Amino acid sequence: MNQTQLTRKELYDLVWSKPLIQLAKIYNISDNGLRKICKKYEIPLPKMGHWQKIQFGKKVTIEKLVPKVKWEKNKIVLADREFKEKEKDHLLSRFARRTKEIKIKHPELIKVSSRLAKPDPLVVEARSDLKSKKSTSWRGYKSVIRSSSGILTIEVTQENVPRALRFMDAFIKLAKDRGHQITVHENDTAIIVDNERYKIRFREMHTRKVFEEGKWPYSDLVPNGKLSLKLDALYYKAWKDGKLLLEEQLPKIMAAFEIRAEDDKIKRAEIEAWRIKCEKERKIKEREEAVIKWEQDKGNILFKHSAKWNESQELKSFIEMIEKKFGGQQSKKLVDWINWAKAYQKELDPLSNGVESFLNDYDFPESETL
Repeated sequence: MNQTQLTRKELYDLVWSKPLIQLAKIYNISDNGLRKICKKYEIPLPKMGHWQKIQFGKKVTIEKLVPKVKWEKNKIVLADREFKEKEKDHLLSRFARRTKEIKIKHPELIKVSSRLAKPDPLVVEARSDLKSKKSTSWRGYKSVIRSSSGILTIEVTQENVPRALRFMDAFIKLAKDRGHQITVHENDTAIIVDNERYKIRFREMHTRKVFEEGKWPYSDLVPNGKLSLKLDALYYKAWKDGKLLLEEQLPKIMAAFEIRAEDDKIKRAEIEAWRIKCEKERKIKEREEAVIKWEQDKGNILFKHSAKWNESQELKSFIEMIEKKFGGQQSKKLVDWINWAKAYQKELDPLSNGVESFLNDYDFPESETL
């Protein structure tokens, strides 16, 4: 979002240089918004007719800026408010458009029926499971019953089981018709939208009640009959009974999941691109450090080669002396020793396999390349 920061004096000079309507177009802010900013910072504005007088060459009075200590150090921000509002409207209209599209495309599926008709297999399992659960009462309030592991996650009082099943059946059928999946694994129920997985649970909400029993009063949460569909995530979201019953919110609930999946996929791609960039930068840095280290290592290799060559030359002279002094005897033992000594001397000599082989030791290791 574009922003311009000005001192009080700079803004004063600006509003006396051009009409507010022209400045508004330049800085993407309404002329009324600009007028409010000037009023806040006690900046005088040209009176009505000021610019018409200038246009016709008439004399005008420019009101002086009175110094105000409290504003002198402030930076006045002219934010691109028009852009911000458009962005906000875009997000709202995107959600509204998706909700409308769902209503038009699935007029029958967005209606939660008053009775179960050809329920989804997951709902059939949940109905059977919840039927076997027994509700208990506590302090005059009935407690919720919870579905078993491997069943749709539902937590409601016995009276609200039929309503919970009808809503979940409509939700699942709409989701599947939209190309999404509903999965159940152990205690997790999830909706998968374009490979983005969201853990959900259908539950009855609770209200905190104060109990005056005993010596000390205490409070606890008790079911209040209002139902909700909860998105269990780091930043959870819940749709619940309010001005509209949960059943009447089905199109916007589905739209919310789809838009969130689209946004999460973009964020995930951005994070992956950032990760790849960081990994590439890390490898480049490692290579640069390896090149610097290799320059040091090459010096060490050079000293080792020099030392080995000197040793090999001394050894070669020693072997030649032995061969010259005692070569006339030519005993098998001496011949074997001379052959072994020459082989050892050759292996010690870094130049014994030719200069190219010798130089290869100074090449940057392939293992260090990207």
